[in-house]
Amino acid sequence: MLVKIDNPETIAKHAQSVAAKIVAEAQLANIHAGTRAEVIAARKAAQERAEANVVLAQKTFDRTRQLAERGNAPIARLDQATASLHESQRALDQAKSAYEQAVNGYTREEHQIAEANVGKAVADIEAVKSIIDQMTVYAPVASQVYQRNVEPGEYVSPGVPLITLIDLSDLWIHFDLREDLVKTLKVGDRFGVHIPALGDRRVTVEVKLIATKGEYASWRATRSTGDFDLRTFSIRAYPVDKVPELRPGMSAYLDWRTRE
Repeated sequence: MLVKIDNPETIAKHAQSVAAKIVAEAQLANIHAGTRAEVIAARKAAQERAEANVVLAQKTFDRTRQLAERGNAPIARLDQATASLHESQRALDQAKSAYEQAVNGYTREEHQIAEANVGKAVADIEAVKSIIDQMTVYAPVASQVYQRNVEPGEYVSPGVPLITLIDLSDLWIHFDLREDLVKTLKVGDRFGVHIPALGDRRVTVEVKLIATKGEYASWRATRSTGDFDLRTFSIRAYPVDKVPELRPGMSAYLDWRTRE
């Protein structure tokens, strides 16, 4: 582990996501459990009261109609009894619907919505967790710290280099070769180079990369008139045997004419 980034807002958001997941799971469990027995009993009692009110309203309407037909009751009283009967019937329909809803429980669509809410809550947690995981920076390979670009307490932004690492097990020799000499070189060739920092030790290296295109010209002209300049190719050669003392930035040299 190299760096731990502190982000209180993200930590708080993760706690909110966990709480939202608990609520969604509780709602799903409530839907799976169905309607409580007490609610069903209350809805049943309400339906029975509505049925009794309809019976009473029907009897009142029948008596009022008979009296009105004989002229012993005003029409307004009959209209009132009729409205009361209709109102009682509508109340009974509502009570029946409420009772059936309590008995049948939640619909399939409501189950699906509750399950989707749980899935969304889980996804939200994973999204925040992925950000939290990135707040702890680990070295991708076994290496050494070359440069530390930040200090504790500094603010950092995504994409800003924090630490520069060097993999000392992956070292190579780089040199530039004039284009008229590249023709004598191919990938896999081996030759020795001398390292002044290591007491002029000779190290055998193997060519593993030759640039496919010349990048710049800094050599003599290819023609006597000087119309064209010789371009330069980048060469990368790796030590055949591991040299633990090698460090990035050390110089290496060889006499190209006598390299064989």
